[in-house]
Amino acid sequence: PGMQSCNQAGNCDETWSYPMFRDLEKQQRVLTGIAAHRLFGASLSYKNEPLTGDGVFVSGSYFNTLQLTPTIGRLLGPSDDETIGGHFVTVLGYNYWASHFGSDRSVLGQTITVNGHPFEVIGVAPKNFEGTTLGARPMVYVPITMQGVVEGYPRYDNRKAYWIYLFGRL
Repeated sequence: PGMQSCNQAGNCDETWSYPMFRDLEKQQRVLTGIAAHRLFGASLSYKNEPLTGDGVFVSGSYFNTLQLTPTIGRLLGPSDDETIGGHFVTVLGYNYWASHFGSDRSVLGQTITVNGHPFEVIGVAPKNFEGTTLGARPMVYVPITMQGVVEGYPRYDNRKAYWIYLFGRL
């Protein structure tokens, strides 16, 4: 027994704790990649223009496991996921970039506010990629190690706090 938190990505019995994910990530030998993700409500602001929608917390292995390449810049990787609360970087969803930034490449290196915190834009997700949660259209992808900063209640140390979803590639 413990705390369970689920959303449209799946049922509560399909969630994992952060420590369990890190254990699996280090010890599993069957999959070529394993990744974690969690949808969150994003309040964004760029140049004083506010907008709300979906964001996704993703592990550093997320984009690599999916074998994706960025439209521009780079995608989040393992080095963006090393330190809890230490990586204020984000990848924009393609549709958000096209509709709100006019597909402007100069957005790279700019600052966007995510739930009240400044994040540097490092890349744009591939066209037609809308994340791994059916029905969601993520505007931003943020390192999962930033969940405590963005949502204000960190869940990293508790093995009984089940809140993230996992997937793997054979």
